[in-house]
Amino acid sequence: MDKYTACVWPRLEPFLIGVLPATAPSKFSMHYLRKMASYVRTRDGCFPRLGWHMWRHIACGKLQLAEELAWLYFETFDLLMPRSAEQRLEWAEALSQCHSPKELDRQRCQVVTKCCSAVRQYCSSAVLKFFLFVFL
Repeated sequence: MDKYTACVWPRLEPFLIGVLPATAPSKFSMHYLRKMASYVRTRDGCFPRLGWHMWRHIACGKLQLAEELAWLYFETFDLLMPRSAEQRLEWAEALSQCHSPKELDRQRCQVVTKCCSAVRQYCSSAVLKFFLFVFL
């Protein structure tokens, strides 16, 4: 039995959105959740906020997720964050202008960088909240 216990009172929104169109990878366990949290804490500029670059690195490189699925987790979590309609529209317009996967990835990074310098919370997520969302 663990000597530490935690009580989680989850928000209802993740359950209302519904199941993502993929089964959860086997590496989404408490063991890997701890490993991801400690990994992010040791990286410069990644804690307490997690941006797309680091999440893509963890999801694709460490957890062996497809990049589209990694983006789906990141974007779905972002939908639960309080954002203005103008911010969401600006982000969606920027991403919709892309014509190739390489351009889309570059634009995601530019949008995230641009938003981070303007409104830090818009483009990055709180690490522990995001990992709990992924775990649920």
